[in-house]
Amino acid sequence: MDITIVNTIEAGMQKVAFVKYNFSRAILHYSSTSGKAGSEFIKNLFTETFEKYNLLNVTKPINILSDGGSENKGELLSWINTIQTPPIVTKITAQTKDFPFSNSMSESTHSIYKTEFLNGKYSLNEKSHLKDLKRFVDYYNYERYPTDLFGLTPTEVVNGKIPNKNYFKEKIQQARRNSVVINQQFNDCKIARVCNS
Repeated sequence: MDITIVNTIEAGMQKVAFVKYNFSRAILHYSSTSGKAGSEFIKNLFTETFEKYNLLNVTKPINILSDGGSENKGELLSWINTIQTPPIVTKITAQTKDFPFSNSMSESTHSIYKTEFLNGKYSLNEKSHLKDLKRFVDYYNYERYPTDLFGLTPTEVVNGKIPNKNYFKEKIQQARRNSVVINQQFNDCKIARVCNS
């Protein structure tokens, strides 16, 4: 999870937060506000995410990874401490001894939204900004094929498909064989003989 600032033409700055599922790269949920994006904003986002995916009834541990910003403490940590259901929910901060790596997977989503999806343009106002966010999440989850998912979309992985680096291996090998045959046929064609005579 991470927050980014998104500028609009008429409504000024909007603060946007995406919650992503690390294994599938899918965006599970998102929220936007023109107000304060503090710990209450983040807590509400995670409450909605847990309800949407019924995460309070899973048995495997859940790790929430974020940066060390104040918005990721306070009410979010208080909410995590109240969870009395099967999953053990732990908040992990990036670039610490618990997780020495960056929060780059989440941060890359912001870049994809601003450069690849909006292509440097801006939403007109808050209403169009919210529509653009929804379109982006659909695009990201259903139409993009991250290289580390080997030909699957994030949604396909969320729904149970397992990424397989050999998924296209046979097709690639067959394409190589086909290209050799096609090249041989081209060099053998009648037009080539006519041109050479």
